[in-house]
Amino acid sequence: MAGSSGAGSAGGRGSLDSKGPLHTFDWRTNGPLLGISDGGDQAVTILAAGENSARHRTGGDARNGLILDLERMGSSGETPVGPPEYATADGLDFSGSFLSTNVGVRANARIYQPYQVVDANGGDGAGVASQVIALFEPFMSPPDNSAPRPLRVRLDISGDGVDAARLTAIAAAFEAARGGAVAADRQVHRIGGLVAFDTAIGASEAEAIEARLGDCAAAGIDELAIDAPWTRDARLRNGIQGVLNVLPLDIARRLLAAARAAGVVLVHHLATDIETITRTIWQGLSAARHEGLNAAKYGLTPLTLEEQRPVVHAISGWFPDWTAVPAFYVDTPLVAGYEIYLSDRLVEAAKLWLDMVAETDTRLVLFDAPDRYTPRVDVEASGQSRRMVRPDGDTVGALSLEQIAELHAYASAKRIGILWSGGIRPEHAFPLGKIGAAGIFTTGSTAIPAPVGESLSPDPRLSSQPKPTDLGVRRVHALLMAGFVAGKDEGVDLAALEAARLAVEQAASNSDELQAAIGTLDLLVEAALARMWN
Repeated sequence: MAGSSGAGSAGGRGSLDSKGPLHTFDWRTNGPLLGISDGGDQAVTILAAGENSARHRTGGDARNGLILDLERMGSSGETPVGPPEYATADGLDFSGSFLSTNVGVRANARIYQPYQVVDANGGDGAGVASQVIALFEPFMSPPDNSAPRPLRVRLDISGDGVDAARLTAIAAAFEAARGGAVAADRQVHRIGGLVAFDTAIGASEAEAIEARLGDCAAAGIDELAIDAPWTRDARLRNGIQGVLNVLPLDIARRLLAAARAAGVVLVHHLATDIETITRTIWQGLSAARHEGLNAAKYGLTPLTLEEQRPVVHAISGWFPDWTAVPAFYVDTPLVAGYEIYLSDRLVEAAKLWLDMVAETDTRLVLFDAPDRYTPRVDVEASGQSRRMVRPDGDTVGALSLEQIAELHAYASAKRIGILWSGGIRPEHAFPLGKIGAAGIFTTGSTAIPAPVGESLSPDPRLSSQPKPTDLGVRRVHALLMAGFVAGKDEGVDLAALEAARLAVEQAASNSDELQAAIGTLDLLVEAALARMWN
């Protein structure tokens, strides 16, 4: 994908000018970042909590590692902000804190018009081939007489009258005509197969698709597309990844294995417009940068891994001096080639995704669990929303702390920091800090229920919205930094730190007991940070 950076200049409240992009913060030395999501109503409270943290009082880097993450926390998860939310941050002092947002959990999955289709039952092989050739004609000679434009024409092989012999005859007739210069080479002008169903795909339809895969392989056709009603999961989410739009999970895995064996690519019949998707993401990120934010996150669902790759490459190139953070979601499928990765292969999927991101200059990524819809497309906990951290015996958490540490080490070796999010509780902050995580985002663990605000009032599923409190933010911040010093400083009194940690975790929310416990823990953290930084 070509193009200049064109990312615009920082404006708005000048937060970017004062602290620079988020990825320039040295979390390895200064401790993990802590992001708190809010629409701006509680910005003063959140920022004040950062100023009162042990990390800020100790000094070192003048920034406290706190991120005010502008979000509208709707029933479907994080939703983008607009002028009203940006306005709430105007005039506030961000000298010690960062400012970020999420421009969309999902990509705007634009699609092209469907490929042109020729009925493989519509005459003899030569006649069908001539119909195909006629469709290639406008693509052979563009108006400027440049090289032929690429095109794929699909043969509808849904009918019972099409078998391997007939399909082979059509393909052979087309290849013979290609030699007469009526179509470009196979890398430019290609034919594919299409099977279409009026009803949802079940066992009998799966058998028919398997048979068609064999027919395509015999005819030398390298792709078979499926057109069918969307699955319930796809309808609920307005689209999911690849063939999962039309194939239930068990059938999808079976047919992808058959496609691999046949040497045929199995796809959904609608093609994704990657160029338009990328530019739409760029627009949201550019608005955040113009408003003076230090970073913005962007989602890549419902794109397959192959579709995500050019998006991340382009966005990384278009924002070389700013922090655009791509997101990997632990609670949604990752479709890559012939494989579908769910929770049973989550670490494998995450590493595959990190390998893709490492091809770019991206330095921070987000791992999150934002899917609020059930049933979920997964092999476990399908009736519940997921959260990131998985205690022993739990099936709702996605990753154990050991797996998180493994992925942290894997990403760090590639010079990538992971920001962790998704139902993170206060008791998770200490171990995440101890492994040296780049940062965490957590709102619910810092908040109390509050009346639904104006921008979320139309949401039909919200009875309240989270309101971060001073002690709620300070609790998580203290625990996160305590974990950091426990993992870094050999001179810290680990027994005293552990006792103080437990007191903070066990104290009632927003109580005098909690305030006292935070004060004790902060003193230990300040002493350790002073030794580390001085």
